[in-house]
Amino acid sequence: MKGTIDLLSTEEITEIHHASLEILETVGMEIQDDEIRQLLHFHGARLEDSRVYFPRELVEWAIDHSQKEHIMYARNPDKTVYPARSDVTLLTNSIFCTHIYDWKLHRKRPSTIADSIEFTRISNFYDEIAFYAATLLPMDCPANLSELYALYNALYYSDKHCHCYFSSPESARYAVSLAEAVAGGEEALRRRPLFTANLPALTGLSLSRKECATIGIFAKHGIPILTFCSLMTCITAPQSIAGTLALSNAAILGVLTMIKAINPEAILLYATDTCTPNPYNNSVDYDASEYVLFSSANRQLADHYGLVSATAHDCSEVEPSSFPVVQGYRLRQLRNLMVRSNTCFCAGGYDFSLFASQLDLILAYEIYSDLKPLQADTPLFSQGAGADMVAAYLDDGLSDVTRRACFSVKKNYYTFMQQDYRTFINDKINWILSQPPDIPAPEIQARMDAVMDEAREALAKGGSLG
Repeated sequence: MKGTIDLLSTEEITEIHHASLEILETVGMEIQDDEIRQLLHFHGARLEDSRVYFPRELVEWAIDHSQKEHIMYARNPDKTVYPARSDVTLLTNSIFCTHIYDWKLHRKRPSTIADSIEFTRISNFYDEIAFYAATLLPMDCPANLSELYALYNALYYSDKHCHCYFSSPESARYAVSLAEAVAGGEEALRRRPLFTANLPALTGLSLSRKECATIGIFAKHGIPILTFCSLMTCITAPQSIAGTLALSNAAILGVLTMIKAINPEAILLYATDTCTPNPYNNSVDYDASEYVLFSSANRQLADHYGLVSATAHDCSEVEPSSFPVVQGYRLRQLRNLMVRSNTCFCAGGYDFSLFASQLDLILAYEIYSDLKPLQADTPLFSQGAGADMVAAYLDDGLSDVTRRACFSVKKNYYTFMQQDYRTFINDKINWILSQPPDIPAPEIQARMDAVMDEAREALAKGGSLG
C-alpha cells in the first residue's frame, strides 16, 4: 500500500512480542479484583496477592482466540463499517471532552446536553466520519449520569456505530441496558453490538477493582472494548522506544487475556496513545516526531495479532485554526494517515484542558473530505511526495515542512478559509441542524427513556447508579 510508515521489521515485531510475554510471565499485572484473579488462576495463571502472572501459553491462547475481523454495527445497517477490510483509516471524533469553546460567544464554558446533541448531529452528517465517538460529556446533569447522556444522545441522534467513554461499573450496566433497548434485547445486542466501550487509559501493568468491574460487565455482554495504553517514556515506561513498546504491548495483551477468560467471544481493539512526554504538562506529546513512530509500530503489532488498531493523533489537540495554521494541520493529518491504523480518533478536540470546539469539528471534517482521496494512489500521498513530506517533518519539524510544502497544497485546498471562517461554520452548522435527524422509532425511544428514568431514580435514592 502506498504512503505507509513501517517502523519495525518482522524480526523486531517478534522480539517485542517475546519481550511482552516475558514481562507478563515474570512481572505480571496487578489486578485488584478477586473474582477475575480466580478466573485467571482457573485458566492457568499464577497468583501472588493481587498480582497475576500470565504463562505464555495462556496469552497465546487469548491471541489465537481473538476475532480477526471486528465489525462496527450501526443502528442503520447501511452505515455498519468493517475496519479490517477498509483500504483507508476510518476516522472519528476525539472523545470525553467536558467543556467547549462556544464559537458564538467566543469563550470557553462547560458543555451541556444540548451541545452533546449538536455535536452528535453534526458528526452524523459527515460521511468522512465512519463511526461516531461521543465528543462531549455533558456537565449540566448529575456527574454519574454524564456518560449515560452521552451514550443516549449517540444512540438516538446518530445512526452510526458509536464509541462512548465509561469509567464505572454502574454506568456500564445502564449503558448495556440502553443499547439493548435499541438493539431489541440482550441476544440481539450480542449479535450486533451497537457501541464500543472506551475505558480509562492504561498507564501500566495495573487495573483497579473499579476498572476490572467495568471491563468485566462489557466483556460478559460482548460489547467491544477499547482502552488506550498511554505510556510515556522515562516516566511510566523505559527510555527506549523498544522497551516502551514491549511494556505497552504487554499491558494490552494482559487485558486481552483477561477479557478472553471472562468471555471467549469478547473483543478488544488494540489502542495506543504512547509517546515521549510533553515537558510542559507531563502528558503525551502529540507534537513529538516520535509520536507517529510509536503509532506506526503499534499498528504493526496489532496487524501481527490480527487485532483492529486505533490511534489518537495529534490533530485532536490543536487550537481552532486560522488560515496559516490550516496548512500545517493538513500536513499533520497526511503524516498521521500514513500510519495506516484501522481507526483514528482525531476530530473535535480543542486542547489539553478537554475543551471541544464546533469550529475545530467542522474544520477537521472539511479537511477529511479533502484528504480522503489522498489515502489511495494520488501523487501527493504516494511514496514519492508523501514520504518526502513526512521525512521533512521528522527531520526538521512542522514549521519547516510548512515552508517547503505549503505553497503546493494551499493553491488547491481550503480556499474557503480565506473568507471569514466563522461565517462559513455558522452557515454550515445551521444548515446541518435544519435537516431532520434520523431518530429511532417511537417504541425504541420509549424503551430508551425507561432506562434513563430508572438510572435517574437509582441516583436519587442511593447516590450512585446500580
